[in-house]
Amino acid sequence: MLKAEDAREFEEMEIKVKKKASKAELENAKQRLAAHFSELELAIKRKRWANRFQGTAYVALGGLLLTAYVKMHSAGGDLFSAMLLPAGWLSLFLGAEFIMADWRFRPEHNTLKRIKDAYCELSN
Repeated sequence: MLKAEDAREFEEMEIKVKKKASKAELENAKQRLAAHFSELELAIKRKRWANRFQGTAYVALGGLLLTAYVKMHSAGGDLFSAMLLPAGWLSLFLGAEFIMADWRFRPEHNTLKRIKDAYCELSN
């Protein structure tokens, strides 16, 4: 949907219907479309929060691993403490990537929110 929007591939279409829909059918269709886009927006919102939570967990794990490395290294490090340093940095940067990658979901979330709001206004 976003690729088509960015490439301006949307165009107006005229649909000819042989049978006119009743007011009840139109309202039902509007409500169903509003509910559909609300569900899609909620799914994207959940995905964004899960991404942020996972990133925060990785950052916390990286901090713990680096703290453990400093404590073990100051007490006379061994091979295990040497492995904690790259693991801590990797976890820290991986978490930062998850947190900062939220920009990927923002345009889709904003588009779905606008569509949902438009259909909610139509159904009221």
